[in-house]
Amino acid sequence: MNPEEEKQKITNSLHVAIEVLNECNAEYRIHGSALIVAYTSNIHRRIADIDILADAKSRACIVDKLCKRGFLVKSKAFREVSITQKAEKDNHVPLDILFGDFTTHYFRRRVLKIGELRFRSDYMKATDYSFNGVNFIGLPLTSLIADIKLTSFKRPRELDRKVLSCEIEKVDLNASKLIETYGVGEAYIAGIRIPHLVYLMLFARNTYARIRLSKALRWLSTEKRR
Repeated sequence: MNPEEEKQKITNSLHVAIEVLNECNAEYRIHGSALIVAYTSNIHRRIADIDILADAKSRACIVDKLCKRGFLVKSKAFREVSITQKAEKDNHVPLDILFGDFTTHYFRRRVLKIGELRFRSDYMKATDYSFNGVNFIGLPLTSLIADIKLTSFKRPRELDRKVLSCEIEKVDLNASKLIETYGVGEAYIAGIRIPHLVYLMLFARNTYARIRLSKALRWLSTEKRR
């Protein structure tokens, strides 16, 4: 990874994203590793994409303006259910946009006809960031730390943990408490809250990832001995 090239790609993407979001008068929050880069002013690893939560009412405007700026916009789906819109262009870090509804108490993403995922307003609190001259709005640091703790199955998160080790030590809560305290994600079906569903899904995903990693390491160890 060339840090200067990576810095320019991130800057290019943030500049276009914020320009488009403002032109569409869209409420938004940037989250994920882009916040760590902005918070530390340091490129600690390659950033796979810039994650954005955006107002669903502005979807058509945002997609149209990104396409006019040369981005290829396509849907990312999980088992045929559209999850996010991914926008890609050369010399830019891809934009990964999750559209939903901003309300007074939470950000809501509908899933199929009866399901929805909600992020509470304290998790979504607008926080100012700046990176290489580009100003933008993101999630607060506590929400970022909650995300890091809850996605430990991702290998790049280990680097994120190291970079924010001092800040993480100040938020001494386990995964289940993080969801309750910071409203990282709550699942609803037909308007009824399903307690602990998000935590159980993340726990299962973490466990599965660790099992796969353990098997891969054992396989590599066996291959080396041959």
